[in-house]
Amino acid sequence: INSQTVVGSTDNEFLAKVMCGEEDVSKNYNITTVYGDIIVTPKEITVSTDSDEKIYDGTALTNSGISSEYLEYDPQTEKWIITDTGEEFTYQSLGTIVSVGTGENTITYEILNANGESSNANYTVTIENGVLTITQLAITVTSNSDQKEYDGTPLTNNQITSEDVEYDGDSEKWIIKSTGEEFVYTNTGSVIDVGSGDNTLICDIIDADGEDSSANYVVTVIEGTLTVTQKEISVRSSSASKVYDGEPLTDKGIASEDLEYDDASGKWVVISTGEEFDYQNVGTITDAGTVNNDIIYDIKKADGEISTANYLLNFTAGTLTVNKRNIQIITGDGTLRYNGEEQAYRSYSAPENLVEGHAIDDLSIVFIKHAEARIYSNEIDLSIVKVLDENQNDVTDNYTITASFGSLEILPKKVVIETCGDTKDYDGTALTCSEYAVSSEFAFVDGHQETLVFTGQQVGIGSSKNTAFVEKIVDADGNEISETNYEIHFIEGDLEVFGSYSGGGSGSGDSGENGENGENGENGENGENGGSFPG
Repeated sequence: INSQTVVGSTDNEFLAKVMCGEEDVSKNYNITTVYGDIIVTPKEITVSTDSDEKIYDGTALTNSGISSEYLEYDPQTEKWIITDTGEEFTYQSLGTIVSVGTGENTITYEILNANGESSNANYTVTIENGVLTITQLAITVTSNSDQKEYDGTPLTNNQITSEDVEYDGDSEKWIIKSTGEEFVYTNTGSVIDVGSGDNTLICDIIDADGEDSSANYVVTVIEGTLTVTQKEISVRSSSASKVYDGEPLTDKGIASEDLEYDDASGKWVVISTGEEFDYQNVGTITDAGTVNNDIIYDIKKADGEISTANYLLNFTAGTLTVNKRNIQIITGDGTLRYNGEEQAYRSYSAPENLVEGHAIDDLSIVFIKHAEARIYSNEIDLSIVKVLDENQNDVTDNYTITASFGSLEILPKKVVIETCGDTKDYDGTALTCSEYAVSSEFAFVDGHQETLVFTGQQVGIGSSKNTAFVEKIVDADGNEISETNYEIHFIEGDLEVFGSYSGGGSGSGDSGENGENGENGENGENGENGGSFPG
């Protein structure tokens, strides 16, 4: 006679009677009843909340969806109904997540019976919470590339480009487009010396509350490149020249539009960077010629660090020129007597403007020899003249050697020939004599042979000179020698015819000419003994 609807228990009461046929005879019995229990246990249902996922966008992720085999959704009432009981399952989603991470999609619920009363106690509800997941928002930022010529200061560039971030001119901030959160960054890339480096940056992302939201993002930084190129500077070394003096020629001068001389420090500095240009001229030349006035150099920062590699030096070398020293050798005037051999007159004056310690190599002074009697320029062979220094080193190439030549006169050799004389009585024929003698003191050169032609004769009574002339002179090889090489003097003998004419009258023969007075002999030169020349 009892029932149980809600969770709980009650006695399962009943009424008992004993019937005999259709007659109730219960009164004849002492009936004892034992009641069983009527028990209603909670209904077990399982409800699953939906899982959900999104990329971080700065807003909360929630999901009110549920699912359960014990529930069905009534679209007309827009209520969830427990299938077996028809009671309403109401709930409220509590699960929410804003930042990157995961969280359970929890709910609170209430089960209402037809009277709108809570029926929660009649159920054992298992909630299987879904998972709410927010993943990091990927954004890409590119730091700018930049380039400049070396100037001693850091190259930085604080600019970025991105399709995910934009600059808000009003707030003067970089804002992430999809979330509105502020992108705060600092470029850390920096390059001072010549070379390249990444334009690195560090960043933070700040939400509207000023909190750090960086963990909600995956930031990919495409790093630009910072490049410092060499600073071009131009330097010219000075040129210099001098006449050879045996000492090195150097010149420490330079000129440049890119450098300036600092009087205070006594240093050359690069105008655009202020760094020291420390150089040394290595160009040097001592002997005649030309070389480049080269330099070696370093460029130094204020702390002494070498900065040379940061520059591209366009160097124009000046020239160092040592010009040859002009010197002149003066040969003397002289006379020699013809001797049939080539001979030279050795007389010269050394230059007065030789470098101190230098001297003409006397062995290199070779006079040009001559044989024929005439006047010559007393020349030397300039091509073989040498100048030696104090250590006997040949320094001739440092001089331009010229000469002022004196004169050399080779005088004819004096020869005295004495023709013979003779006498006879007149016979109407010519009296001649073809013998002669050459003075041993004034003779022809050994090996030379003369040919005389006699022209003297006497036919009539009287006397005349036995004249003659030299027709030719030859050497031992039969080569004819010019008569101009000799100054020939004759001592002519007398041709005399005695007697008287018979017959037709008388007369006298031609009278021979008186011999010319001989010239006085000249003194010999260069070792020739002049002797006395006959008159």
